[in-house]
Order: sequence, then C-alpha cells, then structure tokens
Amino acid sequence: NRTKSQFLANMSHELRTPFQGVTGMLQLLEQSHPTPAQQDLIRTARESADHLLALLNDVLDISAIEAGRIALEHDALNLHRLCRDVQQLMRGQAFARGLRLTLALAPDLPQWIDGDATRIKQILFNLISNAIKFTPSGEISLTARLGADGLLVFTVADTGIGMDAATRSE
Repeated sequence: NRTKSQFLANMSHELRTPFQGVTGMLQLLEQSHPTPAQQDLIRTARESADHLLALLNDVLDISAIEAGRIALEHDALNLHRLCRDVQQLMRGQAFARGLRLTLALAPDLPQWIDGDATRIKQILFNLISNAIKFTPSGEISLTARLGADGLLVFTVADTGIGMDAATRSE
C-alpha cells in the first residue's frame, strides 16, 4: 500500500511538470491578441487544463490521505464566486453532452466564508462530473444553502436514472 501511494505521488509530480508547460503556453496564447474564435478555443483548453490539474490533485490527495498527511486550509473565500466559477468551468462539459447546468444560491447564503476553496471545488467538480457522466439528457443543478444547523449544504441533482437499490446498499 505504501509503495502504491509513493508511486501515485511520484507520477502526479512527474505529470505536473509538462502540464505546467501547457498552462504556461496557454497564458502566452491568451496574451497574443487571438481572434474571438481562437479565444473560445483557448478558454476551452484552459478549462480542460484546470480540470486535469484537479484530477492530478485528487491523486496527490489520495496519497496524502493514505499517509495521514492531509490538511485543510482555512482562508477567507468568496463562496458566491466559487460556485459561479465551478458552474462556468463545468458548463462546457455539460453543454457538450446536451445538458443544462444551473446554479441556485440561497438568499441567506453568506458571500464570504472561512474554508478550503480547493477542497470544496474538488468535491463539486467530482459530483458534477459524475452527474454529467450518468445523465443522458436534461439538466444538472448545483444548489448552495445553509442547513438548519448553520452548516453549508451543497446539492447536485440531475435528471439521470439514479442508482438502483443494490448499488445504494453497497
């Protein structure tokens, strides 16, 4: 298990180096006064790159969790912006599958919270990615609200088939 975790950590780090080169080139392209069509292509490439980086971070996190070395950040973050950013980044994937991705923020949802933006985004990206993967048509919604206990509640709902009883019991 330790060998597997070390391998995952090494591979993630090795993949990050060329990946940083790709994101650097995208930044240079953005600064080269591209046409509107090229801007759309660059934006799509950047969104894909951001998603790939999130996947690499997931692999590193698994290794850190298995090694007992995961730590949460406690920074001020704009929750409304974070939710809109997640929706914007995932909208392209949903659209490519013919799906609509909506966002609803409760009126009493605070704009600023203390939390770990990276971890919140990872969770939301994973939930929405799964919804996109398993929803053949219709809509996916992301809702953020405060629960009765004052805790933050995110809900990702979709018009997919859902899980059967056997799968839910596993």
